[in-house]
Amino acid sequence: MAGNPHLYYTAVGIAKEAAWGTAVPRTAFIPILEPRFNPRNIAHVLEEGYRGQAAMDYDLIGGVGQGEWGWTGALYVDTFPHLLLNLMGKVTKSGAGPYQHLFQAGTPPSHTIEWGQDVQPYVLAGARASRLALNFNGRDGTLRYTIQGQSKLGATCVLTPAAWTELAGLAGWQGNVTVGGAQPAVMTEAELVFERQIKLSRGLANTQDPGNMWQGPLRLSGRLTFEFTAKTEYEYAASNTPAKNAVVMTFSRAANEQIVLTMTKCGWRQSEIGTDEIIYTAVANINALQNTTDAGPCQVEVSNQIATAYDA
Repeated sequence: MAGNPHLYYTAVGIAKEAAWGTAVPRTAFIPILEPRFNPRNIAHVLEEGYRGQAAMDYDLIGGVGQGEWGWTGALYVDTFPHLLLNLMGKVTKSGAGPYQHLFQAGTPPSHTIEWGQDVQPYVLAGARASRLALNFNGRDGTLRYTIQGQSKLGATCVLTPAAWTELAGLAGWQGNVTVGGAQPAVMTEAELVFERQIKLSRGLANTQDPGNMWQGPLRLSGRLTFEFTAKTEYEYAASNTPAKNAVVMTFSRAANEQIVLTMTKCGWRQSEIGTDEIIYTAVANINALQNTTDAGPCQVEVSNQIATAYDA
């Protein structure tokens, strides 16, 4: 009997690997939206040439490949940290319930990701993220993110029984922001983009799989939109000397359900005046700059009831 292609059968599991590319059992499960998976993206090679015939293509040779994965999802403070670790690289746990998990720039581990559906589940070992975009709108919706990355070629597997989070996502209005330690004009929406370039290691190893996936340095940029009630936020970038100050965003439902994003040295790169229905807005493009306080361009602290360290 044919499988059922409905998206509601999607189940995504994840776990940190001890060594790149060595798959491990999936222990955490992430609710997602808009799945984008290509577990076996192989670039086969067309053999072509002149052979005294009115033809050009004569054969197709197996090529190298990799797995590709990504999705959009609401932010749950118990499962989202797995993705933060994959992109940021370093985490320190403290507290005694709620627990504080502080993420900073470092050398990230790889993860095993399982993509389950009702046709054929796949396991993608050696998964590394290249981009994570965090979005919020204070008027409606939940705090959401979009992530994408690559892995070794996917292998078929048996679907792992899932245990889902019991938490709810954070709403866009459940947030607060300070700029330079003070409350700015109303920030109506924002997008923060974490990025690391990925380099696939290819060589004479008699395999179609990449030999490794190297990640570049962490970069964080963003786009912040404020109500244009004063010229302050606009002139952080519009003045002759661009501002470099601290931007801190806090999203919280309770002490054990909170995420704090800190960019201690935030550079205001460009600004413009926009419109939103019947009002003017000040729209700023920012870059988080390396600083000793964050030990990188930024730090992210997640408070939850998970006692086990995410890098364990």
